[in-house]
Amino acid sequence: MNASQEYILLLDQQCDDLQIVQSVLQKLCCSVFVANSIEQAVARIGQAAPYLVILSGDHQNSAQSLVHRLRQTIQKSGVTIVALTESHNPSWIHEEDYSGIDGFLVKPLSGDVLTTLVQSAWAKQSCA
Repeated sequence: MNASQEYILLLDQQCDDLQIVQSVLQKLCCSVFVANSIEQAVARIGQAAPYLVILSGDHQNSAQSLVHRLRQTIQKSGVTIVALTESHNPSWIHEEDYSGIDGFLVKPLSGDVLTTLVQSAWAKQSCA
């Protein structure tokens, strides 16, 4: 599953769970690039498209434009974009406002759920 150009993009804006997500992904032998800003994410995507994008942190005010910009930049079918959110305090409140998002990754994170997500995203990309 880990060819040299295949990676997961984690767009993090000061998320407390960054180390947990990275730890689980490293156990899966996934190549992960952590972007601290949309500009950094776009620059990395310009080099190679990821097969999975995980959005963490508070993107409420710019979520729709963020997802739209990522989809435009990636320009490749099969890329999965999910948003990390709290089960008791969802930061991506109105799902219909985020049509470019493929799903929501709800905390607390489970290694099994993250493993399934990674495998699913990789398979989706491979079939696209």
